[in-house]
Amino acid sequence: MGPGAETAFARAIFCAQPDGLEFATAARNLAAIKHAAGALSESVSLYRASLSADPSARDTRANLAAALVDCGETEAAESALRRTLVEDPGHRDALWLSSLLRIGAGDRNGGYRGHHVRWTEPHPQARTLSFGTLPLWLGQDLKGARIFVWGDFGVGDEIVFAPLAAWLAGRGAAVVLETDARLVSLAQRSFPDLTVVPRGEAGVEFAAFDFHVPSALLARFYERDGRGNALLPLRADPERVSGIREELAQYGGGPKLGFAWGGGGRRTSWSKSTDLADWKDLLELPGVTFISLQYDDASDAEGWPENLCPSPIDDLRNDIEGLAALIEALDATVSISGVNAHMAGALRRPGFVLLPRSPLWFWGRSGPRTDWYPSLQLFRRTDSGWNDPIACLSDAVRCFLKG
Repeated sequence: MGPGAETAFARAIFCAQPDGLEFATAARNLAAIKHAAGALSESVSLYRASLSADPSARDTRANLAAALVDCGETEAAESALRRTLVEDPGHRDALWLSSLLRIGAGDRNGGYRGHHVRWTEPHPQARTLSFGTLPLWLGQDLKGARIFVWGDFGVGDEIVFAPLAAWLAGRGAAVVLETDARLVSLAQRSFPDLTVVPRGEAGVEFAAFDFHVPSALLARFYERDGRGNALLPLRADPERVSGIREELAQYGGGPKLGFAWGGGGRRTSWSKSTDLADWKDLLELPGVTFISLQYDDASDAEGWPENLCPSPIDDLRNDIEGLAALIEALDATVSISGVNAHMAGALRRPGFVLLPRSPLWFWGRSGPRTDWYPSLQLFRRTDSGWNDPIACLSDAVRCFLKG
């Protein structure tokens, strides 16, 4: 949609009859714009207004469910999805989102039944379609198979699922893993049985492969066939780890914890991020040095805690090898559910992670642990806000530091 679309749809809503299809269409389109921009309450209201005018619009109801999930209103989202799937049991987007919610709730059998639909029934612009006649791997015989594994989501998701490519190779396949360029060297060191290439690299001949598969889809088959096999951890560059430890020594011999309290994309930052002031009690722990893992260094800002020090990595956003080495060098990491949490978990380093009310499915919807990252302790936001989970997290850090 062009830059003037929001204004045009708002004007159409104003001019249209509130019970007509023109109103429903304009409200649905404006809701999608608001959703993408992170204006979730407005998005939910607009989707509901659109459905009032056109109750039979199943795509709109599925989009409403997605916005409700982002708002943390999981029960309302599930209700919208149930109604959509009663009316249309094969609705692609409703099946996908319902699958993720069920897996997150712990239903590893029923939840994965609809998990494949994102790739077996892709949207018109989906990456899956770019592979032409190359078949999607859906559990076929792996012996001697050549498989191209690719990431379908962001960097955090790629960190979660990259070890599944190594699991696939361990079952007899020759695997090429395509990933974000920032992760290539880290993944190649960690999973030497793979060939790792940066996304978009010229010269990859898909005709040389028997199958392609997105790394996230591998979760379905790992849950079915491989849960007894521990996934390989990421391995940071030992030379960089050693160098960073030397740099951190300037802060004395006490514990050193990585710390990230805000961030995320436009749609998720509001639900993940906290204010630095929320962490006052934790940051006052005696003898502890905190190392900022925030992308934007504001260490010269007024009120910045004295024991919160800047990162020794100049560009945490792009130097992911440096981030991995830093987290490996630290005693533990305290973070919201962003890349820092993923990295600590994938490296199997101690971590304390603050989660929003409705985190992504691999974090689960309850409990202090996730099987994907056994070294992390999870603290979940409640309806009353961040105070209680931050207090519980801070107590857990104190216990950890006492040994």
